[in-house]
Amino acid sequence: MAVKIYRRHIVNKLLTIAQNDLRVAFKEKSIWINLVFLPTVLIIIVGLANGAGGSNIPRTTVDVYDHDQSSLSTQLLDSLRELNPNLILCPMDNDPDNRCKLTDKSLDIDTSQKRVEENIISAIIEIPHGFEEMLFRGEPTKLIYRSDEDITQQSVLFQTVQAATSRISGASVAGRVSAYALSQADIPNINTNETLASIFYQTANTLWQNPPARVNYRLAGSIEAGGGVSGFNQSVPGMGSMYVMFTVLAGATALILERKQWTLQRLVMMPIKRWQILGGKLTARFILGMIQYAVAFGVGTVLGVRFWNNIIGILALMIAFSLCMTVLAFLVATVVKTDAQAASITLLLALMIAPLGGAWWPLEIVPDFMKVAAFATPMGWAMHGYNQLMIYGGDLTDIVLPVLVLLVASAVMFGIAVIRFKYE
Repeated sequence: MAVKIYRRHIVNKLLTIAQNDLRVAFKEKSIWINLVFLPTVLIIIVGLANGAGGSNIPRTTVDVYDHDQSSLSTQLLDSLRELNPNLILCPMDNDPDNRCKLTDKSLDIDTSQKRVEENIISAIIEIPHGFEEMLFRGEPTKLIYRSDEDITQQSVLFQTVQAATSRISGASVAGRVSAYALSQADIPNINTNETLASIFYQTANTLWQNPPARVNYRLAGSIEAGGGVSGFNQSVPGMGSMYVMFTVLAGATALILERKQWTLQRLVMMPIKRWQILGGKLTARFILGMIQYAVAFGVGTVLGVRFWNNIIGILALMIAFSLCMTVLAFLVATVVKTDAQAASITLLLALMIAPLGGAWWPLEIVPDFMKVAAFATPMGWAMHGYNQLMIYGGDLTDIVLPVLVLLVASAVMFGIAVIRFKYE
């Protein structure tokens, strides 16, 4: 019983110091700007910049000249629409809102070429005369594709056209091979090769609609219209983590300032163990970091970011990253000598680690060497964990490594800082 009371007394002293530091911190009016206002503004701005709120699906507009006007050319256009639902084939897909952006002038090749140059449309597709007839006879035929895109980098549109023509060509070849094989079987009352080719083509084309092997695409997580999966799901943990760095790393400056003003020395003279003093001050910074996270994710909840289904994993990452930043602040306080140096170094660290680790933008868009460099920072591991949970639909097993790395880094930095720290 006496041991429990003694332990409680020790913890109470530590918490009293932490509570006092928090009271001093919240007396400063500027803390509310840094804790609430600025993170909220940046979460919204960075989220919108990264694509949040964009509910309109980008469309690709193409001018089509069907000179054949056959059932096969119609099937080709239907295949294009099926393969790429965001494709607008003009003028046949135009609507009352004139999404093809047509003018009163009649559409011709020269007009379409000008529309390509002015970026009104992405390409021109020409289906030649006799397209169906030549294909059924097994004669080579060419589909004309005009665009000003880079020929060294195939666009999604060009790949769609290739896929549609491959489907038509594959069905045609299958039809002709089947017709030829059947004609060689010497079966009486057999139809002509052309008729057989047409029949087998239709059969092959129908079978192509449901191929035996296909990719079963499943989206990890759910996407709401305008939810901003790559927007606010990126900016909430990113800006939240960056401001955790700003808030917690400021503890290095505060610790040096207290030592400079002899506040630490006076505390040492009191009946309090030194580790209780240090523990209380580090606890205060850790709590401020968790409060900063609570503000950021609270803003995210208002903006429609859904993370409550992974709240345990989110909390684990919050705790690990806040602890890592708290220990980093402690380590910085043992390296620099003045509060001005501490303020400069912590600001530099935050502004370097945040973008490098993926707080400002997704790491998917940066070069490979930048991705490697990101994992040399605590921010890189934290953002990797948040992305696994909030964007890719991961679970606790996906954040075990990021949490362990942050905890191990915290332990190593803490060991170094304890050896180097001086109260005077």
